[in-house]
Amino acid sequence: GGEPLAILCKATGMSRTDLTNLWRSMRRPETTADGHVHPDWERVQITYEMLAVDRAQTVLRYWNWSLSSALTPSLLRAIRDGEDDMVDEYSAPERAAMMVLAEDFGR
Repeated sequence: GGEPLAILCKATGMSRTDLTNLWRSMRRPETTADGHVHPDWERVQITYEMLAVDRAQTVLRYWNWSLSSALTPSLLRAIRDGEDDMVDEYSAPERAAMMVLAEDFGR
């Protein structure tokens, strides 16, 4: 895991140093016990390096569309009213939208 972080950093113009600092701030491993580059960290770096900024921005737009398309009227009401007990009634994308956008709805 970690490729979404690489996509976010690339899409927003963050540097490779910023990517490294974010990785470290999440306490993710950079090396294995035997001193080699950790496979997850290597994959994140490769993703960051090979991905063009415009492609990364396209992915962010898709993520935004995916979350916003999950916002049904009943989900919007649940977010606004803080009805956490209704969360199980929603699909995974709807729950993700609820978590991501809750602050935008005064919760």
